[in-house]
Amino acid sequence: MRFQSPAAPTGIASTEVDARRHAHEARFQSLSLSLPLAPAFLLLLIAAASLLLYRQAAQAPDLRRVVPQFLFYFGLLFVLYLAAVILVLRLEKTQGAATPVAWLFIILLSAVAFRVILLPTRPTLSDDMYRYIWDGRVQAAGLSPYRYTPAASELTFLRRNDNTIWRYINRKTAITIYPPAAQLAFLAIYRLHPDSVTWTKTALTLAELSALVPLALWLRRQRLSLLRLLILAWSPLAVFEVAGSGHMDALVLAPLVVAWLAFEKRRPALLGFSLGIAALLKLYPAFFLPLLWTRRDVKAPLAFAGTVAAGYALFIGRGGSVLGFLPNYLNERFNTGPAALIARGLEAIGGPEMPSWRVVQSWQLLFLALLAAWTLWQPLNRPATARRRAWAVMTVFFVLSQNLFSWYLLMVMPLLALDLRRGRWGLALDAPTGWLLFTGLTALSYTFFITWHPVPWAIWAQYGVLLLFLAGHAWRRRGVHR
Repeated sequence: MRFQSPAAPTGIASTEVDARRHAHEARFQSLSLSLPLAPAFLLLLIAAASLLLYRQAAQAPDLRRVVPQFLFYFGLLFVLYLAAVILVLRLEKTQGAATPVAWLFIILLSAVAFRVILLPTRPTLSDDMYRYIWDGRVQAAGLSPYRYTPAASELTFLRRNDNTIWRYINRKTAITIYPPAAQLAFLAIYRLHPDSVTWTKTALTLAELSALVPLALWLRRQRLSLLRLLILAWSPLAVFEVAGSGHMDALVLAPLVVAWLAFEKRRPALLGFSLGIAALLKLYPAFFLPLLWTRRDVKAPLAFAGTVAAGYALFIGRGGSVLGFLPNYLNERFNTGPAALIARGLEAIGGPEMPSWRVVQSWQLLFLALLAAWTLWQPLNRPATARRRAWAVMTVFFVLSQNLFSWYLLMVMPLLALDLRRGRWGLALDAPTGWLLFTGLTALSYTFFITWHPVPWAIWAQYGVLLLFLAGHAWRRRGVHR
């Protein structure tokens, strides 16, 4: 008989079996069933330990009252997260873009479990989500959220006998700040399940997790392991700020990743539309348009402008200003690092009459405009170049920001999934690693609730580490031209 057992092949049959085996492996080289037992067991241990810590954090009725306890849990979770990231990058080095199915199953199932634990909890670290529900309620009543403040007498009928939403809204005398696409999302969520904190957090969490789909396609296109999805899926920042606090920044992730993917696939119309949706959810994605727009292309900017114009047209003429609270927001400051240092320096030079913060804002916009002009002048050579420029934009945006809340950093997570590199000490000592650490250190901004005043050491612990890594990265890259 010509058949030979694959377990003990011999002679010509052995060659045939090997050929079939190699052909099979070639067809499934990007999705492997192999699972190294020791690393897999370690990943399971990290997942189990993380579940226990999330469960402990979920038992606190009000995290603002136990900030040191929260920071302890968050710190341990972030250390476990770093260990998981290093483990994934180490496996990628040995297996390349191959993705063990069991590893991917552990990562995705654990990511869902982490969030399910926090979904039933009341958001106490931030009350922004109550404004989302309120804006949805206002629109469901047929009114524009940009017309009246929550405390307006015209909306008395909407807050009568309400002890679950109204009492927790911050800035009751201020018009909403959220752009049109965010408002439409709030209305859709409210229509499906009105006045529900848990449902609103669930919807936002589903939106966050949906970003893993285009992110997986992006990783596959870059020939990177899908295990890198863990960098977003297991991030304590993402888990606490979306499933825990219900921040609408989660809505931005999927269209932002789709825009990057469209850029690499050279689909400018989709790029402009996706980036326009992202900008209508949260304004800052507009800064990425010059990075992803080539000079010969008109479809991307036209699609972007058309999408943004259509979004605002839905609310113009319905009363109030569509800018809402934004002009006032530009006068507020929280968790400021280098920007505050520059402002104090300007005040020392020009006196107390010096409009120092306006100058810092002007410099920030000037630097962003110069980066935009540079990217339009210099053609892009490859996607990695566009990502490096995106990191430069985010550095200017965040380092010179006068308002940095931890959930703003959700926008960096997809880029981290692509650009993190393994190094001698687990992670490379470069800028992406600095940003990864920054996503964990920004939890220190919650020390504000201990004294209800900014805590200087907590602010500089965040920015200091980031600036150190950025400076080290720039020093090592000096003289390198690409």
